[in-house]
Amino acid sequence: NRAEVQVLELAGDESKPSIRLVGDVRTIEAANPLSETTAVMSPDARSFAVVDKPTGTQWEVAVIDLSKGETRRLSVPMPSHIVPNLGFVSAHELLASANDGSLSWLVDLNDGSQRARTSAPQDFVNQGRAQAMASGVQVAGHGTWLFVHDVVDRSHRYLGYQSFQTQSVAVSPSGEWVAWAYVGGPVFVESIDPGRHERFEVPSEPSFGTLKVRFFDDDHLVSIDGAGGIHLYRWRDGV
Repeated sequence: NRAEVQVLELAGDESKPSIRLVGDVRTIEAANPLSETTAVMSPDARSFAVVDKPTGTQWEVAVIDLSKGETRRLSVPMPSHIVPNLGFVSAHELLASANDGSLSWLVDLNDGSQRARTSAPQDFVNQGRAQAMASGVQVAGHGTWLFVHDVVDRSHRYLGYQSFQTQSVAVSPSGEWVAWAYVGGPVFVESIDPGRHERFEVPSEPSFGTLKVRFFDDDHLVSIDGAGGIHLYRWRDGV
């Protein structure tokens, strides 16, 4: 299970832009299969974390510092039969969570400390398939509901419509909005703040469904349909 990490930068000018490789391409190997929740990038693109292998009652995680070209390893308490899901909730804080009801662990990469955090309920179905983290917030599909975990405030709640199972989920860069998609539609963007009660429906492809959603920034959402079509929406008005 290998991944290539490449540091890129924009080059050229507006009339002829280009992308340039900075430094060398790094190859990362892991004993565990790579996925969206086992190989993750920090929001400042300076760190890359990969779930490697179980060691007894812990899982070994490799963290690559892309600015220094260094790799270090850390261990998080997690049963060996449960592959942890990773996500950066800030530039230097990595959350490792499981789907068996055991504790999640918030790892501070600056000092190496680990703090226990709430875990998603034990009866998750395919939790790792629909999960995202950003700006101190973890969201994960829980059956027909969405588990919203404020890692900083140590609180959680649920969003849901008691309908279909979530296909994909994303958190805005500010941590104020969550987008979630059903495979056959619709796509919703909803305020995480329980006092706001704002929800917007984003256009979706009726014939091919929506497989993935990601925030481009706080005002724009990218969706990918089942036929490979990529759509960029200003989600508040659907343009």
